[in-house]
Amino acid sequence: MQWRGKLLFAMILYAAGFATAIYVLAPADVQAADGRDGCTGWSQEQTTEQAGIGIDAQAWAASVRVGMSKAASFAEEKALVLAEAIKARMEQSEQDRGD
Repeated sequence: MQWRGKLLFAMILYAAGFATAIYVLAPADVQAADGRDGCTGWSQEQTTEQAGIGIDAQAWAASVRVGMSKAASFAEEKALVLAEAIKARMEQSEQDRGD
């Protein structure tokens, strides 16, 4: 696959993941959250109560956000290290060609 195809595939995959995240993390409809009758869906609190799962959604979301922040900072640090390594290797290969 050429680089344009790979780039297009990566952009489509990224957009699909982003749209999925927005859909999952979007707040529930007001009617469903209040427990009123309607065909809008279920809130997260109602589904966890019905399933018998006693999780705190806010605490879980906060812990996920902290984990994602740690992963992002780790990735940034490693990207800088990799950039320096690539730069050093390129300089070395230029010196080898020049000699």
